[in-house]
Amino acid sequence: MWVHDSCLANQTQNYKNYLLPAGYSLEEERLLEWHPRKNPFQRLRVLLVSDEPQNFLELWSEILMMGGAASVKQQESSAWKKDVSLGVFDVVVTDASCPAAMVPCAKALQLPVVTQEWVIQSLIAGESAGFKYPKYQHDYVPC
Repeated sequence: MWVHDSCLANQTQNYKNYLLPAGYSLEEERLLEWHPRKNPFQRLRVLLVSDEPQNFLELWSEILMMGGAASVKQQESSAWKKDVSLGVFDVVVTDASCPAAMVPCAKALQLPVVTQEWVIQSLIAGESAGFKYPKYQHDYVPC
């Protein structure tokens, strides 16, 4: 559209008028305007847990690292062992395959267990979202 309008007017149009919004904020219930981003996951140590190696583990690992995460460890849900040291992580990002045995261990360490929606909303906001919003919780079920 910007190229089309610039050609039509025979001069470069202000690109800012053509920027898409960053996305819809679940917490604010509105579209957020695009703005320059910092690293929303800066210095976070993330444990990714899923039984979807390519569609979840690899994809979200890359996104988190590009967003500034200090480290991302991938763990398949089916291979979950209690000897995984949860205490070295700041957050667990998981999906419906989250091992039930992991949740009490994480809660005992006050380690947030969230879904990829938390990652998405952090990217939209341009900063790390809080962990307590209900739709970010690993066991959230839409009504």
